[in-house]
Order: sequence, then structure tokens, then C-alpha cells
Amino acid sequence: MIRSLLQNGKKFHSSNLTVYLDKSYPVAPGRFLSSFHVSTAQIPRAVDRNRLRRWLREDLRRIARQKELTGAMIVRFKTAEAAIEHHRLTDELEAVLSAALKNEN
Repeated sequence: MIRSLLQNGKKFHSSNLTVYLDKSYPVAPGRFLSSFHVSTAQIPRAVDRNRLRRWLREDLRRIARQKELTGAMIVRFKTAEAAIEHHRLTDELEAVLSAALKNEN
């Protein structure tokens, strides 16, 4: 799943995130699959990487309750900025997913 999404999924970017999305990926109706990638090279401390993943998961669940998310997606954190604020990350994820869902329809 991950390799095919990285190679064939549509990419949507912000300054700190890249979202790879494939709405045609086969999942149960009303469900979606997600994966979160935070590089060890960019964020060396596991505590910081795990915090970023928790924030992204929490935000994605909240967004999924508001919007129709289907298929599969990978959310990749692409900046070496471990001290990013949660609200800034939330705003970027919402903007990227809004653009992705608008573009997919």
C-alpha cells in the first residue's frame, strides 16, 4: 500500500506536510486508511517524532468526522522543525486536505 501510494498517489503540499492521496484505494465504505511518516533524519528524538504523529492522527480523526474521507493517504512531515506548534500543523493539514478533496472531486 505505502509504495503504491508514494509512486501513484496524487501529491498535495504545504510548507511542512505532503499528503499522498488515492481515493480509489479499496476500503470499506465510509472508511479510510492513513499512514504518518516522520523521518528520523529530520527529527532525531523519538519523543518528538511520536508527538508529531499523535498530533497528526488526532487532527485527521477530527477532520474525518467533518468531511467524507475515503481511500488511502500518507501524511509526510517534511521539515526538520521539531518545535512546530500544534495549531500551525493543524491549520496546514486542514488546508492540504481541503485542497486535495476539492481537487479530487
